Amino acid sequence: MAILNIWKKPRPRSLRKWHQPPCMKRTEYFAYRGSELIDTNLAYLRRTARKFLGPKSIHKTRFVPVESRSWMTELSIADQFINDVQLAKWGDQNRGIPPFNWKDVPILKDPFSLAVYPLLLWELKPATVIELGAYLGGSALWMADMMDTMNIKSHVYSYEIKRDLIKVEHPNITFIQMDLSKPENFDHEMLKSLPHPWLVIEDAHVNIYNTLSVFDKYVNAGDYVIVEDTLFPDTSKVEQFYAFLSEFGSGYEVDSHYTDMYGYNATWNLNGYLRKK
Repeated sequence: MAILNIWKKPRPRSLRKWHQPPCMKRTEYFAYRGSELIDTNLAYLRRTARKFLGPKSIHKTRFVPVESRSWMTELSIADQFINDVQLAKWGDQNRGIPPFNWKDVPILKDPFSLAVYPLLLWELKPATVIELGAYLGGSALWMADMMDTMNIKSHVYSYEIKRDLIKVEHPNITFIQMDLSKPENFDHEMLKSLPHPWLVIEDAHVNIYNTLSVFDKYVNAGDYVIVEDTLFPDTSKVEQFYAFLSEFGSGYEVDSHYTDMYGYNATWNLNGYLRKK
């Protein structure tokens, strides 16, 4: 069925026109087109599986109940693709490959998040951004600079256990040293005082059920909670995220505009863009 599907209209680009460009050898060209044909049919199989096992189509409304979402994805999850993206994020000193960075500070964001976050920042215009997991401070710096460019009055509070590794300085960023495995150490009075709307970003991969449970007490309707790196289903992070959604999910909606911008759950953050009801 997958092979037959390629003959349906509109035909994929691989069948519309075969013309070898002068920049490619004949063997390169046919290898390229053959790979394109295989990838097209694999994408069709992924979409068919998603329709059988989950929602029949991408949601017609933007904000949808958590329980209506499948954990399928139309993103290519080939090891080569995943590893290449991770290599771009983290770099490889032994091979002379620097990590993806902002002003020479690693960001550790995948390409889909890099495209989506500026749109979300502009739409939400958060008065407060809370980042759980700063690493070296690159993503906090990037978001603060983005919001400066957009003339958004906001402040970023970024939590990191290894505060001494962060050399970033910015007037609209406060780095807070904290072990997120001990959520009882949050300064609750400070959290109560922070202006809304909020954008909460979980990227620490530590004790996320209990951590998100803390912030569930303070987020208001319209605030966003983003849980990153949920593409990998066999991790404890996804298990804890699912446990959080099982208990608190009725208070949130998935923003399918951001999860499905490039295809159903075609993101590193499967079902990870949550808006508080």
